[in-house]
Amino acid sequence: MVPVKVDKTNVRTGVILRVLRKHRGHSLKDIEELTNGNVKASILSAYERGERAITVPRLLYILDLYNYKASSFFYRLEKAEEELQ
Repeated sequence: MVPVKVDKTNVRTGVILRVLRKHRGHSLKDIEELTNGNVKASILSAYERGERAITVPRLLYILDLYNYKASSFFYRLEKAEEELQ
C-alpha cells in the first residue's frame, strides 16, 4: 500500500468540516443524500481526514449546505494555523 502524503492545511480544513457536519447532526451518508449525490460520502470523508484537497467552489458549496459563512471558516482555519506554529 502506498502511503498518503497528508498536507497539514488539508487536515485542519477537514477537522473543521467534520466538526461543522457533526455539530449539525449529519452523517456522511446524510450529506450525500441531502446533495442528491453531488457530495459523495467517501469523498467528504477523504476531505475530513485531510487525504484529499478540496477546491474552493466545493468548499463553498459544503459551507453553504452547513449554513456557515466562508469568512468564519477561514478565520477558524487561520487561528488553527497560528496555534500550531
